[in-house]
Amino acid sequence: MAEIAGGDAFGRALTQEVVKHVFTLTGGPIYELYAGCAANGMAIVALRLEPVAAHPLAGWPNVTCY
Repeated sequence: MAEIAGGDAFGRALTQEVVKHVFTLTGGPIYELYAGCAANGMAIVALRLEPVAAHPLAGWPNVTCY
């Protein structure tokens, strides 16, 4: 059985759920997840601070009609 990276498995799982954008807090331990998401065609919106992250997450449904 072939081994796959955890980030690739994560990206595939999100692709199956039809995720197109990933909002995340930037951090070294999750760079592999970023790579898996990018490899599966997802846009990554990386934010630096938790208080700042709340604003785009709250506004995203209003802008995109999701």
